[in-house]
Amino acid sequence: MPQMSPMWWTLIMFTVASILFLNISMNYFEKINLIKTKKDITNMVYHWKW
Repeated sequence: MPQMSPMWWTLIMFTVASILFLNISMNYFEKINLIKTKKDITNMVYHWKW
């Protein structure tokens, strides 16, 4: 079996850490300010679409 290069391993770990961090951050912000967060996301999506 070929060994994974350190660069790829670092990249994969960084990606996983980023996804986990984003998920935790979103949960944290939703708990603190659920309505405002949803409103901001809705506005962001609306402006992005149009």
